[in-house]
Amino acid sequence: MPSLTALQLVAAELGVDVADFFPEERRRGTRLVRASERHEFRIAPSSGEEYAVLAGQVHDRAFSALYARHLPGPGGSELPFRHLGEEFGLVLEGSLRLTIDGEIYDLGPGDWIHYSSHPSHSAHVTSDGPVEALWLLTPAVI
Repeated sequence: MPSLTALQLVAAELGVDVADFFPEERRRGTRLVRASERHEFRIAPSSGEEYAVLAGQVHDRAFSALYARHLPGPGGSELPFRHLGEEFGLVLEGSLRLTIDGEIYDLGPGDWIHYSSHPSHSAHVTSDGPVEALWLLTPAVI
């Protein structure tokens, strides 16, 4: 799977959107993607997280939608991260501990969280199995 960091660097150098590297046809309005058509990637090659862009090919979108599979053990998103915007997360399966600006939040299936992504934040899988989650990010970054 390609590294998102590498794609972001190449896209910035070329002056294009990272979504331009994904093979789906760009469309306006409604878009349907079957589970078998998802294109998954990792933030870094050794990352314990797998993502699939859900809304990357729609023009003029206001947010990025990602399906995420966070794997237990080292290599997940345990390193603190920060960026401009907001995040909304909905845990579909498993248990996830988020640390946002020093505050700890434990989430399980059906739990959701909305926060500013500017303060330092990180995630740690607390369940024995992977966590599946839906993430919405603003502004649209991917």
